[in-house]
Amino acid sequence: MEKEGGEGKLYSEGCQGVQMQGREETLMRVSRWVRRAKRALLEHAQLDKELECCNPVLLDEVDAAKLDNLSKRRNTYGDICQGFSDAEISETLAKAGNDVPTAILLFKQIRAATGAVYVPPSFLDDSKDVHHTVPFKMGVHGRRTEWG
Repeated sequence: MEKEGGEGKLYSEGCQGVQMQGREETLMRVSRWVRRAKRALLEHAQLDKELECCNPVLLDEVDAAKLDNLSKRRNTYGDICQGFSDAEISETLAKAGNDVPTAILLFKQIRAATGAVYVPPSFLDDSKDVHHTVPFKMGVHGRRTEWG
């Protein structure tokens, strides 16, 4: 049975086209959420597995070369090490047993909870004046930016 809809258009009362499209979109969104959840669970399992295998060291036993390299990474825009102090990097490296990949996993875990810190590089204005930029923090699970 055909009826007249808005703007004089005819449609079938039993038409499922729009409903099916909505169901497909919902199904796609739910499947994306499931994939993200599985990926997050795998990352947590990987971190737990890595932490079980490492042997933490004392702060005074931290490898100075590895600490220096991780500290230098703070100068790279968007690097996971940006926003961490030397003491925090040293503590994380000690907790990871002087293993840099495990320390990076720990940094990722911290940033997942607190958000990423970005420190844009300073720049020159007409090759005279140096302009220092303001660090900002971006949440991991949102589009909110915190300036400061």
